[in-house]
Amino acid sequence: MRTSKGKLMILPVLTALAEPTRLNAMRILSDGQEHCVCELMTKLGVTQSRMSRHMKVLTQAGLLTARRDAQWVRYRLDPKIEPRDQGGARGRARRGPRIGKGNRMTTETHDQGTPRGTL
Repeated sequence: MRTSKGKLMILPVLTALAEPTRLNAMRILSDGQEHCVCELMTKLGVTQSRMSRHMKVLTQAGLLTARRDAQWVRYRLDPKIEPRDQGGARGRARRGPRIGKGNRMTTETHDQGTPRGTL
């Protein structure tokens, strides 16, 4: 789903990616190529009907585009998604959190004596 300005709405995206099979499908589709449902269902070990349902959720969230090819539907990442949306978090996850010079993660005491993590 997109806003009137064409931006992705975060709640449907997070809901779509919260399911492990859909997240794994997105990993496969992150290569930028088209993949048919038959290929995705084989790689992920799910039935055709379940895979189609997962792809529908991802498409409705605005993450994928679909193209019918005879009896199969081929999916790919929506080209309207900017590259920073596709790989930004994935790249940071490999490198770890960004902490600026002089900043460090600390634990301090809140007013009532309970620890609170801060940056």
